[in-house]
Amino acid sequence: PEFTVANELRPTLNALFNWCVMLPAQLNPHKGLWLWGNIGTGKTTMLKIVRACCNEVRPIDIEGRRYSFRITPVGDVCRDFMDKNYMGVQDYIDSNRQAFDDLGVEPQPLSYYGTMVNVMEYILLARYVRRDIGFTHVTSNLSPKQVGQMYGMRVYDRAKEMFNFVEMAGATFRT
Repeated sequence: PEFTVANELRPTLNALFNWCVMLPAQLNPHKGLWLWGNIGTGKTTMLKIVRACCNEVRPIDIEGRRYSFRITPVGDVCRDFMDKNYMGVQDYIDSNRQAFDDLGVEPQPLSYYGTMVNVMEYILLARYVRRDIGFTHVTSNLSPKQVGQMYGMRVYDRAKEMFNFVEMAGATFRT
């Protein structure tokens, strides 16, 4: 209810709702969403709206469940890695549908017994292997080009196959 639709975002929102109902239009319904843009442009709120919409309009899966996904801040993911190491992030890899909120703000790299690890790079590469059996969604202030700069060209190349990059342009909604 508190989400205001800016006129410049209407085409983007239309594309996202077409994705929700799995219309092969501007966005590929078989890829996840990477919502990116400036701080405060409604990326996280829009991902929650997409989740609610998909829960209503997407078909029930083979196990009788409605479409949904968990949205986890990347800071929480990194804390789980720090607390339990690789076992702490295995659930994020194995989940059929997982969203990561604020990708790019996490501390990196983290140390694991003296070895430096970029946790989100590790998780994204592991989820790429599972891309045919589930969705990964992301919100980020990183543009597609910055993905390669931050996580390497290997992640960027795979991200192009995994995600629809959707820019949430405009000024901040926060006052």
